[in-house]
Amino acid sequence: MASIIENLIYFYNQFDNLADPTVKKWFLMNSLLYPISILGVYLYFIFLLGPKMMKNLKPFNINKFIIFYNIIQVIFNAYLCRHTIQYFWDNLNHFRCFKMSYLTPEEAYWARIVNWLFVINKMLDLLDTVFFVLKKKQSHVTFLHVYHHIMTFFLGWSAAKYSPGGQQVVIGVLNSFVHTVMYSYYLLSLFDRFKFITSIIKKRITQMQITQFIIAGVHIIYGFTDPDCDFPAILVYVGTFQTIVFIILFTNFYRKAYIKRNNPEYKKAQNGHIQNGFANKVD
Repeated sequence: MASIIENLIYFYNQFDNLADPTVKKWFLMNSLLYPISILGVYLYFIFLLGPKMMKNLKPFNINKFIIFYNIIQVIFNAYLCRHTIQYFWDNLNHFRCFKMSYLTPEEAYWARIVNWLFVINKMLDLLDTVFFVLKKKQSHVTFLHVYHHIMTFFLGWSAAKYSPGGQQVVIGVLNSFVHTVMYSYYLLSLFDRFKFITSIIKKRITQMQITQFIIAGVHIIYGFTDPDCDFPAILVYVGTFQTIVFIILFTNFYRKAYIKRNNPEYKKAQNGHIQNGFANKVD
């Protein structure tokens, strides 16, 4: 048993040596224990501590805080979107493979910062599930919702640590844009006066999410066909696998919620309650 642990530590240290030396010094990026601990606390709260704590309590009235949270998310994601688009546009002639070596030292440093901010943003996203628990909407804590939050945070952390500012820039552009729209929807859905607008864009959000996964997956694979692309192969394999999983999960949800119109999920969606939490109305 001791030898197994020693081997695991050895391989982890070897892999950790591949981390970007600049990003590795930043908050949350030094050790794998940080994302694992955060996700461990997250899972413990949403499945054990939270439901147990709320069992004999009334749902918390946190609507005002959620309004503030959604505003922060819109601003945060719009900021990330603006800078990832700028980075994407400046390197459009290297669309097949975005390399850090193409950038000036200042551009490379800024690309690292944006990647790190993306990780912070994905950590902030975990509060979506916490709000469900505090409002006693445990049925919204679905596999799709939790799996998506966990993987985007962990993969974002991995990409930022081992390949910041590289091939994942396309994912950053797509994800930050979709989330800007999504949290704008969340914000507007809190107010009855915007019901007409939210009813129109609700369905489009899931369509946008599926589209972003398809584009991101194609671009990751496309970059891998470039023999000079320095994007880590392990991130290509994992990223491709995850985009396929996300496409399947989100397509299945879309089929249940919007195509099978007599399905209970669809009725909840029509009332502003999409079970995966990506387009929920907060009562």
